[in-house]
Amino acid sequence: MAARPPRRRRRPGFPAEIREQILKRDNYTCQRCGLYDPSGGTVDADHIIPTSWGGDDTVENGRSLCDRCHSLAEGGRTNWDWLARRNPFAHVFDF
Repeated sequence: MAARPPRRRRRPGFPAEIREQILKRDNYTCQRCGLYDPSGGTVDADHIIPTSWGGDDTVENGRSLCDRCHSLAEGGRTNWDWLARRNPFAHVFDF
């Protein structure tokens, strides 16, 4: 079996206490699609202004996004209107 390629190293996200404040403020709900996940397994804190663009690790620079919405934001594909017209809950219900 072939060896897996090494995982890309990522900068650590928000400090744990800031992350928890963001999730509590947003009621553990994705701010893009509305997915609610009180366990915190699918919804996580995201930087509004990325640290690579000068953003900081503050509550004001954070928002809660689900994994799907976060991957769209990270990939630079932020045409949310197109996604909403297509099927706003497709990733929630795995259609």
